[in-house]
Amino acid sequence: GAASWTELKHDTILYSEQAAAEQGEGEEFEIPPYSPPPPKGYVEPNPVFFQRQAQAIGQMLDRLKPAGMITDEYADKFATLRKLAQEAGSIAQKEVSGGAISSKEYAWIEHINRHFDSSLVLPRGADQIADRSQLQMALIADVATDAVRGRVLEVATGKPQRIIVLVKDAYGGTRLTIGYVYSWYEFPSSNRWADGEWKQIIYSEDAAAMKKNGVTSPAWYSLFSKD
Repeated sequence: GAASWTELKHDTILYSEQAAAEQGEGEEFEIPPYSPPPPKGYVEPNPVFFQRQAQAIGQMLDRLKPAGMITDEYADKFATLRKLAQEAGSIAQKEVSGGAISSKEYAWIEHINRHFDSSLVLPRGADQIADRSQLQMALIADVATDAVRGRVLEVATGKPQRIIVLVKDAYGGTRLTIGYVYSWYEFPSSNRWADGEWKQIIYSEDAAAMKKNGVTSPAWYSLFSKD
């Protein structure tokens, strides 16, 4: 594009006045820092689905409320879900019809996860957790028993692992994306582990305890995993 513009300027240099700038005074001009454009997400381009979802929620509330079969708390939750479906349906309709999606709607898509927080998916007060270990995802289970040797086969998940993937698509070109995946362990043990014992080792990253108890990841982990 720049080369084509150069050729055009070369061919018309005698027919147009050149751009010029005065010296000016004051501080030296500085190029402002680059600001990347805001992300532009999308919703599933299926407006009929979202419309019917909103209608179904409305019909359910119309029947449950008069019968006293739903609490005010969950009536509010379903009303919020209906509003989300209506907004998503409006954006999906624009996507399939070629309508212009506003910056406000793009911002709504970007922050859609905020609408599916604890206030929507959990009972009120459920987010007030005194035991922080309940928020830790690690767990362990014995899935087979070797009665001859007095051992069990333990399988477990640990802390989530960060994954970096190179992707190339029509929405952002070639780029690195970062997310999180499960970690996984499999090892024989002479004891049956409880989740609390497992979490204590995993979240303290006690390498000595892990080695002592034979806690290892599968050998094929080394093909793609880097500590």
